[in-house]
Amino acid sequence: MVILGHRHIFSSISLAVAVLFLLSVSVHPAMAADSVNKMTTDCAGCSAGDLSSVPGFEGKKVPVTEIREVTQNRGTNVHPATNRMSSAAAAPATQLHQIGTVSLSVADPRTENSATAQGKQSATLQAATDGAGSSGDLPDAITANLSSEGFVFTSESEVHLYETTLTSDDFLSLNSSQKDTLAAAGFISASTDTIRSYRDVTYYTFANQTTGSEIYVMAIQQLDADGNAIGDRHYSVSPEFPLQSGASHAGTARTAAASTIDRNGSCFWNWVSVSLLIVVLIIDLAVLISSGTLADGDTFYFGEYRVIMDMEYDLGINIYRHGKTGSGLIRVKDYEIDRDVFYAAGILTGLVILILLAYEIYKLGVCMKWWDEISWDSVAWTYQERAGYAENGKTLPVALHDRIAIALPANTSADKNAAWVPDLTGAGGLVIKDTKNETLGNSTIQTWLFEADKEGPQQLTVRYTTTAPIPPDIPTTTFTLLLPVLPGNWKIAFVDNSSSRYGTGLYTSLAFDPAGTPHISSYDAGNGRIRYSSWNGTGWESGTVANSAGTYSTSLAFDKTGNPAISFGDGYHFGNLMFATKNGMNWETDTVAWGLAGDAGQDSSLAFDKNGVPHITYNDGQSYATLKYATRSGTNWETFEIDIGGFLGDTGYGSSLKFDDGGFPHVAYTNGKSYASLRYAENTGTGWDVTTVNNGGGLLESTGFTPSLAFDSKGFPHVSYYDASKKDHMYSSWWNGIGWVTETVDHVNDVGEFSSLAIDANNNPHISYYDASNHELRYATKIGDTWIKRTIDNDGKVGQFSSLALDPAGHPCIAYFDDTHHALKYAGWAA
Repeated sequence: MVILGHRHIFSSISLAVAVLFLLSVSVHPAMAADSVNKMTTDCAGCSAGDLSSVPGFEGKKVPVTEIREVTQNRGTNVHPATNRMSSAAAAPATQLHQIGTVSLSVADPRTENSATAQGKQSATLQAATDGAGSSGDLPDAITANLSSEGFVFTSESEVHLYETTLTSDDFLSLNSSQKDTLAAAGFISASTDTIRSYRDVTYYTFANQTTGSEIYVMAIQQLDADGNAIGDRHYSVSPEFPLQSGASHAGTARTAAASTIDRNGSCFWNWVSVSLLIVVLIIDLAVLISSGTLADGDTFYFGEYRVIMDMEYDLGINIYRHGKTGSGLIRVKDYEIDRDVFYAAGILTGLVILILLAYEIYKLGVCMKWWDEISWDSVAWTYQERAGYAENGKTLPVALHDRIAIALPANTSADKNAAWVPDLTGAGGLVIKDTKNETLGNSTIQTWLFEADKEGPQQLTVRYTTTAPIPPDIPTTTFTLLLPVLPGNWKIAFVDNSSSRYGTGLYTSLAFDPAGTPHISSYDAGNGRIRYSSWNGTGWESGTVANSAGTYSTSLAFDKTGNPAISFGDGYHFGNLMFATKNGMNWETDTVAWGLAGDAGQDSSLAFDKNGVPHITYNDGQSYATLKYATRSGTNWETFEIDIGGFLGDTGYGSSLKFDDGGFPHVAYTNGKSYASLRYAENTGTGWDVTTVNNGGGLLESTGFTPSLAFDSKGFPHVSYYDASKKDHMYSSWWNGIGWVTETVDHVNDVGEFSSLAIDANNNPHISYYDASNHELRYATKIGDTWIKRTIDNDGKVGQFSSLALDPAGHPCIAYFDDTHHALKYAGWAA
């Protein structure tokens, strides 16, 4: 039997759904048989039950297909290859039926009259419970594609086994209508079938939390009579439809691929680069081609000048100018170029342009989201707990999304196939994120990385399998861990979303008003708007503040009367620094600084002093920029320079502004975009003192990106930031007025971008940041001398542009961007 294993939609989904529902309700098997037999209309006399009227089939019976569900245990079958099924009698009255879980098998009982065949036909199978499944059971390509379209894995159906027995004197007498009916359900009948074969089919449900629609992936696996897998699993993806009705669901799946957010929010310069390179390439080719067609003596006229080619030996160009009347031509200049050098230079130039053009097309495709950005980074394991033989039988409490690494040795000297096999029967809330095997002498070290995906008690069991006697170096054949998964302290909610592929919720800024209510400013890249979201007690309300053609930041703060204000940039090209305040229901905007020669205000930070006066730090461009400081005096804005960035000037990126207890402003910022360093400026009342906190260890290093500044109770400044050279997330603190002490917070994988720092009343730091290798939102806090790190959200590609603030009780809360769902999200403290 051959299975229809398509990556795309069933060829006849409506018929397939009908068959699936027919199999999913409690009906007698004969009803399914009748629905098939009614389609037998290709021969006269078939309705009488035989094929005598068909030449060559005298005395043969009409084929009858009976579809029966096989009794099984409750539970989920992770992989059919590990499932063992035993014979058991199953009366029709005791058979299980559930909507949405279908597994079929089709048999060809050509020898139905033999005793052997009859015995096999009367046998049924019982499925063994084999743990909870996950999207990890699906090929990465399917899961990644659905994730890029905004769908996340939500559930796996319980596996049901169905057997289909075809009773006929000759399999080939099955007519086309019956074959089509089976094919529409995902199967093609073939004459190679034995007496009885089996299929299990599992539905994996993916939901789009933005549109509310669902997609089902059906995995089909052929089994033998003992439940062993035959061949490969085949997959088919249904269109969006609710399984309960079979009707089309509102909304369609988005096809835009997920990729990194382009900092410009616009692909204008990418298009310009590609277009210019194409023009230059055409010119280069035209020069090469035209030079080959030139002949000695060819003449060209340019106004009063005449150019005569001298091609006798090399490429010669003689330039003449008309003299006074009657004086003829005056020789002005001669050029001579070696012919071989000229052609070599032209060809080399063309190759360089082609390479640059290919790279710029790649960058354009990433910006336009035609394809994902190529990453060569290897992803290392991050985990909160690890276990081996010594932890057998122990209890390890973990939090939601925590990861547990387990390493066990298998003796492969006597049995090369000896192995440890995880049994997830009692661990439905655990997901295998990755596995690795390493040969060490006569052993194979097997390691697994599990993630606590659901709260509740989990019992993880790993069993040792071998055909040889148990060797003495294997102290136990069953390894068990008890993992109570605590619900965690975070409650995650969608705040604002957009249908645009660029999404909304970029460049977030989270702040609590004097009453303790959270508010978020962000950028809607798809529609070019500054957005403002606030919690109304039961849900999030979002609205538009102002239009913006592009910005790299929004900064939200509250004045002394509790009114919100936001600083932002209104455009990428000659953009301005803007200041918006909300009075009642309306937003009023004011231009703080004009971007006459650059992009003023793309990176800005807003804070109010103790008198309620707004202050903003910003840079005045994206090239050769200066860090500036703006404050309002009455109705007018005054601007000052803090740091011009040296001789060439390129500084002030990602500034973070805070006031100390004495009312003096301080700002942390990035000096430069390439070979950058972290700088810190302090206003002493008479001027600004600028200090380089960290230059990354050398002139060619880059560090200090996306800095975030906070003060402890002693008045010492702390800065979190991203080290682009080492791809480490660093943490720096002012120490007793003597110098800066730097330590690494997280260094596994590419982590630390979009950091946001707050310090609680006990001087404990809290940092949110992005893990670019695993595409997840991370959180770190320091207890004593130890950094505790947690994964807060890994539902797709999430965690960029994070902003962390403490609620009135001192608990951390985080606003951030969800690239998978193109949405703004909020992780609130729910302990």
